[in-house]
Amino acid sequence: RVWIKELSYEIRSTDPLLYYYQIQLLRLEDYLSPVGAAQSAPLKHGEAVALGLLAACRCAAQIGACPPGTGARVQSLLTRIGLPTSVRGLPPTDTVITSMWHDKKVAGGRLRLVLPVGAMPGQAAVFEDPPSAAVTAAVESIQA
Repeated sequence: RVWIKELSYEIRSTDPLLYYYQIQLLRLEDYLSPVGAAQSAPLKHGEAVALGLLAACRCAAQIGACPPGTGARVQSLLTRIGLPTSVRGLPPTDTVITSMWHDKKVAGGRLRLVLPVGAMPGQAAVFEDPPSAAVTAAVESIQA
């Protein structure tokens, strides 16, 4: 998790408001955990974290939990620090979403995602059973 310190420093030095998103980064990092196992060339952990953060921001914007520009702002930051914002070779979207139902995101038969909320960076909430269209759009948004 050394890169977390580096990312934290980079965020603070390049965009102080986005520094507060780093607080929630560890909670959002598991958004794409099933992808690495299903992909023929697994993503590095930090790459999966970046893509998961971006997908979470886009999912949150789709359901109105955060401003629509949040994903673009996070994408810009990830690009500046050299992390991917899309990836080739992901399994089909329905395979990724099905995989999400077989890990710790599911509790009591309900899909639970930690997503950013509000206009101020650093705020997040757990959403149970987010709309499937929003989850699908978020996963598709990171496919190259």
